[in-house]
Amino acid sequence: MNTNGYIPQRAMSIYAHPDDQDFSVAGTLAKWAHLGSEVISVVITSGDSGSNDPAMDG
Repeated sequence: MNTNGYIPQRAMSIYAHPDDQDFSVAGTLAKWAHLGSEVISVVITSGDSGSNDPAMDG
């Protein structure tokens, strides 16, 4: 994600699953938090219905 040097005072990310943020904007949010932004993450589900069963891979 190219932020063009923009550093917000506050940032909120909203995701359905606990690991969704990790694969999309986690680096940007970590950078902003390091630079002083207030970062809030909202996850809608607990993620407890996931599976590590290889047979579930489509």
